[in-house]
Amino acid sequence: LAQVANSFCLRVKSTHWESHLKMRALCVVVTGLTIAAAQTGCSNCVGSDNCYHASWAVPCSCASDQAACEASSGVWCSSSPSPSPSPSPSPSPSPSPSPSPSPGPLHQGGILGGYYANWAQYHKAPYTYDASNVAGIAGKTDHIYYGFMYFCPPSGTSPLPYWATSPYGNCSDSTEFELMMIETNDAASIQTLVSQGPKVIASIGGWNFPSEYFSKMVATSDSRSKFISSAKSFITQHGLKGIDIDWEYPCSPARTDAVK
Repeated sequence: LAQVANSFCLRVKSTHWESHLKMRALCVVVTGLTIAAAQTGCSNCVGSDNCYHASWAVPCSCASDQAACEASSGVWCSSSPSPSPSPSPSPSPSPSPSPSPSPGPLHQGGILGGYYANWAQYHKAPYTYDASNVAGIAGKTDHIYYGFMYFCPPSGTSPLPYWATSPYGNCSDSTEFELMMIETNDAASIQTLVSQGPKVIASIGGWNFPSEYFSKMVATSDSRSKFISSAKSFITQHGLKGIDIDWEYPCSPARTDAVK
């Protein structure tokens, strides 16, 4: 009977102990009836003298060490009260510090550009400057936006900004929507900047250029074609790389009345 009971206890504990609580209770009852006859030990401490848990120890028989052998942690089976030491984990090697990156160029990716304002020549000293004053900086940029250029409106005279002093701006002898310079020294300034290496782009419009002229220029395919044809010739003549449209501003409440 003792052998049958003990075999039943071990089988229940090794296969279905956690999920079949009723079977566990039955194991306790059966092994309790066999008293000390079942000496082969519980499944956790077979072949050991004692089952240790926390500060107490019990002999290894299924009847007496039921709770200790079922403990989820802190249980060891031995003839001495000290558990076997766990191996110390090897220390992880310290990661080598990453080298600091060396300083890169002024910018990486994208386009570095800036505006050259042709009216700065009229500023009072020491704030007066022209293309020769920015030559050293221009060579370190990708794009220089030269502002501003105008284009002729339909059958009329494009008004010069208050600071301009050249004869440019009179469109009576020019084709409508033809690009034009507004300063006598614009051509020379553009060449000075082009010689420094950046891509010089003509900025057309600006705050002083009437918004309604842009509206008229984009209104029809014929007016757009005239503007595009003039822009292509202007770019080729002055060694430019493109144009920049500065329509100021089609969305401004004070300047949208002429936008169609």
